[in-house]
Amino acid sequence: AAPAVKKPPAVKAPPAVKRPASAYALFMKQMSKFMEKGLSMGERANIVSKKWAAAGDKGKKKFEDEAATLKKAYEDSLPPAPPKRPLSGFMIFGGEKRAGIMKANPDFGVADIGKKLGEMWKVVSEADKAAYSKKADEAKKVYEKAYAAFIKEHGEPPKKQKKTKKVKVTELLTTTPA
Repeated sequence: AAPAVKKPPAVKAPPAVKRPASAYALFMKQMSKFMEKGLSMGERANIVSKKWAAAGDKGKKKFEDEAATLKKAYEDSLPPAPPKRPLSGFMIFGGEKRAGIMKANPDFGVADIGKKLGEMWKVVSEADKAAYSKKADEAKKVYEKAYAAFIKEHGEPPKKQKKTKKVKVTELLTTTPA
């Protein structure tokens, strides 16, 4: 019999930084120390929510201050984010017109608003489209300067990994290996 081959231990990824607890979560954690052991989660939550409501601003201040401190430490531990990409001319147009569409059509959903914006964009004159395109070009110049400054200070941001394409079983069966 062949000797058993030991697999090397799996390399564990470093633990992800957890988001900080809210003031209410901190209060709940402290209150759970003083509760009876036989209570269900629903009963515990009911008791804690009533005590939280009764605590008032003065009673909540300690927990809100602690939550703010935890949140600041969390945000300081995050890597800096590169500047966001600029909007296109159509997106600038949509940002200006969306509120009017929503006000005129309160029953519209996101898809309906998008369709309406598309219809409106089709009939916009070339001169107006050029004005939106000019705004987009100006925003792009500002972005490029901000991005260059970001790279100079922090280096190139890590590339996002592309999602792997899901392959259907029938595709695997019908294709020949290379």
